[in-house]
Amino acid sequence: ATKAAVDADAVIGFCTPEVVNAGKKLRWIQVASAGVEKDLFPELIKSDIVLTNTQRIYGPQVADQAFVLLLQLTRGALTTNKAPAQKPTAGQETTHFWDWLKQGVNPVELRGKTMLVIGLGGVGSAIAQRGKGALRYRRPRGVVHDVHGRVRASGRPAIPAASAVVLQAS
Repeated sequence: ATKAAVDADAVIGFCTPEVVNAGKKLRWIQVASAGVEKDLFPELIKSDIVLTNTQRIYGPQVADQAFVLLLQLTRGALTTNKAPAQKPTAGQETTHFWDWLKQGVNPVELRGKTMLVIGLGGVGSAIAQRGKGALRYRRPRGVVHDVHGRVRASGRPAIPAASAVVLQAS
């Protein structure tokens, strides 16, 4: 990547001090991750190179996965989707899909619950957006976010009031 950056205007995939130093014409680096904290080294910060990431691309998929995990915790959703190890024989119980009901799992309804999303970057925002459709989403009073979505100050603790807490840190 360093050799290719020498004459390149843009690099896709790698952001290292060596690439930044070698790329005399370099104007743009696109990394393939949602987070860029590891890429914010002095050589890049001092340069005029634009650094972009894939947080908005990954956001919807990670948000969907977060809700799958939430449903697993509240309803045992993943345990209900197991395929039988072998084809059932005549007279054999075939309701394996609903066995979790017999195990005493008490599904929790999401309506009326509150979700707290910590980390409102591209992925956290996508999770919060889905939460608005399924759960109550309320920014606690006194919470102020900086430009990176990080909480700077809060008038009251938000975690005790939340039914679900999602910590998103890319």
